[in-house]
Amino acid sequence: MMRAIVALLDDALTEHDKTGSTLDNSGLLALAQGYARAVTPEQRDQLAAGIATRLTVDEAGVILRAAAAVRTAVPGVVLRAKANGDSTAEIARELDMTDSYVRRIAREHRLVSWRLDLYDSEAGPGWQSWESGDDIIPSTRTEPDLAEHILAAAGRGPREHRARVLIWNGTDEQPDTAAVYTHEQSPTT
Repeated sequence: MMRAIVALLDDALTEHDKTGSTLDNSGLLALAQGYARAVTPEQRDQLAAGIATRLTVDEAGVILRAAAAVRTAVPGVVLRAKANGDSTAEIARELDMTDSYVRRIAREHRLVSWRLDLYDSEAGPGWQSWESGDDIIPSTRTEPDLAEHILAAAGRGPREHRARVLIWNGTDEQPDTAAVYTHEQSPTT
């Protein structure tokens, strides 16, 4: 098994030598697959030694920053996977987590969709959609917190026109009356 891991890593590193970078998709995939297959501390030590001889500091920095970004996105990744019908066990296996940790993430975060409307603005007469999107709300953050953030980030529109933010549970925008939270504000002058 170790020979297969080394061969896989060598193939990825040979590709690195040709392209000058390990950071293409095939190199990262090979690296991830090699790590997944190296299940004992000794195997992971050998894998690390091989990586250390061929990976530059710049490349390692890019990978580490990308990994940090992915770690911060895990709640959204988990909630979207659950919304798409993936089981807790499937998500846990793919993310190399325990089932209980995936359930905890899902319990401590909510996936919501939102829409920011402006009233009698350049978007048109009456209430007209200005922006929309979805967000992950941790249990420590509330819908009013999200609405304030959306209004602050929206720029001049809400400062110049009457505005409202509607928030729904889930990723699908629903009828206005189904919003779990609605916030309206007058323009600031």
